[in-house]
Formats: sequence, C-alpha cells, structure tokens
Amino acid sequence: MNQGIRLLMARMDTHPAEFEIAFGPDGSPKVPNRLHPQHERWRWAIRLLVEREPPPGLLTVEEVRLLRKKYWALQDTAFSNHVMSCLIDGTDS
Repeated sequence: MNQGIRLLMARMDTHPAEFEIAFGPDGSPKVPNRLHPQHERWRWAIRLLVEREPPPGLLTVEEVRLLRKKYWALQDTAFSNHVMSCLIDGTDS
C-alpha cells in the first residue's frame, strides 16, 4: 500500500474530527475551514482521493476504495452523532 495512504488512514484513526463533515445551525454541512482550521489541512487529499478520481498510477483501485470506505465511515459516525445530539438536546439542528 502507498505509504501516504497508510499515513492518511492512520491519521483518520487517531484524529477523526479532522476529517468529519461538520453541520451548521440549519443542519446543512458547514464549510470545513470555517469551523475547524485542521479540516483545511486535509482538504487537498479529500479533493484528490474522494471527490474525484486520482491521477492514473498514483494509487491502486483497492487503495482508493479502502480510503473512501474509511472516509465515508467517519461521515456516517459524524452524522449519527449529530442526529443523537439533536435528539438529546431536543433541537432540530
């Protein structure tokens, strides 16, 4: 596996908040760097590896699949936490 992908996935394990989509007061996703400066730190990697296809030869199909699976699992957790927070707080967002 590409060493960069290994390091990025390890960072997702140890610092998941740096990769989570945050939700604003109206429940819509917020622009990451407006909430947490560390979100912008990894924005380039998310653009390259999750939001579009990486350049040929950069990564294998399996590496991209594993990284995307981990990234979207973080978003699933962040969304579930947001829903639970709304339920506990009795708010809509």
